[in-house]
Amino acid sequence: VLLPALAVIIVLLALAAYSTYSIWLIDGQARALSVYHLPGSIDTRDMRPLLDEIERNGRVARVSKPPAMFFEKFNMAGEKFDAKLAALIDREPAGAQPVHLRLKEGLESLRDALVTQGPGADGLIELRIAEADARLLDLEEHYARRVKRGVAEVAQIGRVAARSTLYALVVGLLVSIIVWVLILLSLSRPLRELVSGTERIAQGRFADPIPVLSRDELGTLSGAFNRMAASLSELDRMK
Repeated sequence: VLLPALAVIIVLLALAAYSTYSIWLIDGQARALSVYHLPGSIDTRDMRPLLDEIERNGRVARVSKPPAMFFEKFNMAGEKFDAKLAALIDREPAGAQPVHLRLKEGLESLRDALVTQGPGADGLIELRIAEADARLLDLEEHYARRVKRGVAEVAQIGRVAARSTLYALVVGLLVSIIVWVLILLSLSRPLRELVSGTERIAQGRFADPIPVLSRDELGTLSGAFNRMAASLSELDRMK
């Protein structure tokens, strides 16, 4: 009886362990989405108007007289942009990624170009603006891919966990049914033989031993009945 019970317990423990592991994976992905990916996607979206403001005020400041007011707006937008980029880098579990560093370098190059004077300065500014826009777009796509991949992984883990749990339950149920059927079959015949043998002994028929069909407790009991029958047969012969 203990062996099939142990088999069922093992199946249930394996199912519980796998379910716990799946929940742990989903929790990790959900934490990454809530702490890194989704905030990063939101922050990069908010950084787009700041970059536009940096470009616009930088261009206006170059041709305005006096340019102080526009340079002040330019610096304020740059500080906000730097703060958001620094926050993104700080939230990264493994530190700054290359896409973050390229954007940081692109913004610094844009600032340098906006204060550059002389021939060809306008062309250099347009080039640096295009580079900064492209690098911010790379960062936006970086977080968008992370969000999409995280959601897909959570959905995949959930599907696999649900399917595996269903399979494990079906297997566990089948194993339980098979094991208990085998137990009933293994118990029913020895019990019938034991009942028949005790009836023969009660009728005084000591010469027909009970078949010992197993080595478990029923087999031990059958052997004990056979020894008792032999003793009774010897006593009957002596009498």
